Amino acid sequence: MKLLHIVFILMICILSFKVNASDSTLNKMILIPAGDFMMGSTYGPKDEQPVHRVHVDSFYLGISEVTIWEYLQCVQSGNCRMPYFWNKQFFPGKVDDLEGKEWLNLPVTGISWEDAQAYCRWKGEGYRLPTEAEWEYAARGRSGGDFFWGNRKDSVSQYAVIKKRFLPVKTLMPNQFGIYDILGNVWEWCEDRYDPHYYKKSPINNPCGPDEAKKYPCRVARGGSWNEYIWNLRCANRHYGESFRRYDGVGFRICRSVTDK
Repeated sequence: MKLLHIVFILMICILSFKVNASDSTLNKMILIPAGDFMMGSTYGPKDEQPVHRVHVDSFYLGISEVTIWEYLQCVQSGNCRMPYFWNKQFFPGKVDDLEGKEWLNLPVTGISWEDAQAYCRWKGEGYRLPTEAEWEYAARGRSGGDFFWGNRKDSVSQYAVIKKRFLPVKTLMPNQFGIYDILGNVWEWCEDRYDPHYYKKSPINNPCGPDEAKKYPCRVARGGSWNEYIWNLRCANRHYGESFRRYDGVGFRICRSVTDK
């Protein structure tokens, strides 16, 4: 009965805020110029080594993570499924509390890699997740440090949501590319399959991970989240999960190649 009650409340919310996909304004995209950067870390875990030069072509990236508001529109259309955990006590904002709408601007979480793919398909042709190389290039924001603001850990509170409830998107300062919350708040799915040894064989131009599905079934997630230690927020830090599994601290942001725009 409790589960049915939750589903009923969520459906009320969806119907109450029925809008068209074209009305979504939060997740604007920004052009990330082509460039070269040094990918990886000299002192992180082995899967971040060796540090190697990578070139990425220009691409468009979502200024913010996909929000509950945006994802609900896909659910409403019948193309996306509900995140499973909205009834958990750590959810910062009650889905059945319609007095204020701030929770609609929280990044959606409890999203599998496959769910993120469904959202991209619903958005239209050309929408996708960023590759791991695109993500790290955008996250660094022209900085060669551990974080896009440099190496100072005491600056984290200005730019990244960490060790607290996650916050609405665009609450803190963006990086040099104008991207918000790319470190902290929630983990973000990338397009690539996860290979801990990929950096040893990665191509220089636009690497996109290994192809072998059976050998590398997991997908990459990047950026750390609100409940992580600062070490996991480093631009070079790599994480991964099973593509079908929904994790309560993982969301995503959308991407497009320039040629598809």
